[in-house]
Amino acid sequence: MLRINISPNSKSKNSNSFIKKNDLYNSLNESILIFNEKEKIIDANSMSLKKFGFTKKQLIGKSIDNFITNQNNDVFYKISCIIKEQTYDRRKRISGWFKNQDGEYLLFKAVIKSGLYIRKKIIFVSLLDITESYKNKLKQKESLSILKSLIEATNNGILVVGFDGNIVMYNKMFLKMWRIPKSYIENKNVNQLVDY
Repeated sequence: MLRINISPNSKSKNSNSFIKKNDLYNSLNESILIFNEKEKIIDANSMSLKKFGFTKKQLIGKSIDNFITNQNNDVFYKISCIIKEQTYDRRKRISGWFKNQDGEYLLFKAVIKSGLYIRKKIIFVSLLDITESYKNKLKQKESLSILKSLIEATNNGILVVGFDGNIVMYNKMFLKMWRIPKSYIENKNVNQLVDY
């Protein structure tokens, strides 16, 4: 998470353009949108432009509401609600979907927080694309479901033990062959099972 601490009394000629010129800000893997006290976008980093498919000219000076269309932009809708409710004094965390211009849905985790920048109130929104992580979790669940089905379909008794000795999986045939009650095997490790 990016944290910008700027002294409001900074005498640097470039202090007003710190956010726009900061290499770290524009090289982040997170999308950053910054709003002024009038709820208008005043800056967006490079990742925001890439992920959302807008130019700075399309974003700057606009309300986030301009980008909410037919519930395609669930994450923008949630951000808009938090900004309008002004409940961002304490850090708010949300997640939601965004449909990009290619028609692809992206899942974002967002953090919304208010702060001061050069003595002016800003609303800082950081969005992390978690689409790949979400897809991988779905694939893992699907693979696990298939594996469980295969284990149950076999005529052999199967017990799967993790490296730590904990029982990961078993089938009904294993319980039947060794006459082990299901209630006994739950939350056990292999050493406790051997004692049975």
